[in-house]
Amino acid sequence: MTIYLGGRGHGQAALCEKETGLSPISCEHDPAAALTAPAIADFHLLIRAVLEQGGDAQDFARRLLDENPAAVLTCDEIGAGIVPLDPFERRWREETGRALGILAAAPGTKLVRVWYGLPEVLKEERTPTAAQTRNARPPRSGGSPRAIMSPRAIMSREILLLRHGRTPGNEQHRYNGVTDEPLSDEGRAALALRRYPQPPVVYVTRLQRTRETAAILFPAAYQITVPGLREMDFGDFEGRNYRDMADDPAYRAWVDSGCLGPVPGGECRADFLRRIARAFRALLATDKADRLTVVAHGGTLMAVCSVFVDPARDYFDWQPKNGGGYLLRTTDDPARLELVEEYP
Repeated sequence: MTIYLGGRGHGQAALCEKETGLSPISCEHDPAAALTAPAIADFHLLIRAVLEQGGDAQDFARRLLDENPAAVLTCDEIGAGIVPLDPFERRWREETGRALGILAAAPGTKLVRVWYGLPEVLKEERTPTAAQTRNARPPRSGGSPRAIMSPRAIMSREILLLRHGRTPGNEQHRYNGVTDEPLSDEGRAALALRRYPQPPVVYVTRLQRTRETAAILFPAAYQITVPGLREMDFGDFEGRNYRDMADDPAYRAWVDSGCLGPVPGGECRADFLRRIARAFRALLATDKADRLTVVAHGGTLMAVCSVFVDPARDYFDWQPKNGGGYLLRTTDDPARLELVEEYP
């Protein structure tokens, strides 16, 4: 499968015709036609039609991979800009991103980002080996590939967790949880020097520092917001640093408790950990891609890693630098992850 993805009017269809000799056809009025069409136009509108008909976008994407793996398709990026107020419009944007993620993650998929008619190949097609083809999924009848492959080989998935770039609040050592601030100039410059594998989809929070970071690190990725992965709410401590609160009795009591006690007007750590764990489990259950990329907050990464990752560390031992983070992998235990690599 080949996907031509770009902004509206950037020439995806023209490039598709030039490179493949196929003219994409619209299937939005008959989604079933996409299962046999050699070239599919406007995949984002096709997913809208699937949703309007009560279908499941991710199931449709998997079916498309199964029944029409050689298809070529074009798609507009619809995840940028202002988040729509209409619930269906938001769902359409997010489900389009998830469906694209399923298609793009397949070994046989080539992903091309189109910039004003010019191609940028983000992912080359990989031809599966004979063994991979035999064991790609359980057969419809007869024996199971689990007799050949270990559970880890079948089920293992990777999660790249990154902290957003540096902000003015970070530079001033302020407790900024719900405060919505942009990156600093120094933060943007530092991010521009980092290199990570380019995903088709990246998960962010509603705060602009995560969205701006994702746009710098993964410029072609479709952004999906996960509100539950937002930073801890620091309540009365919000926007202040330790020097400002050196004589604040509530702050001193919180620090003396190991930062476990209640935060006036905010979240305690136990509530924060429960919220993050719930949102993270939901994300893993929703997106079944082999690799997920998340750009969130320092506290978010500390919470995920202290709750899920082996070998276990204390909460404060998981403190990634801005723009850094962790590569994690699922294990045979569905409740645990393993640390693969740290990005300082």
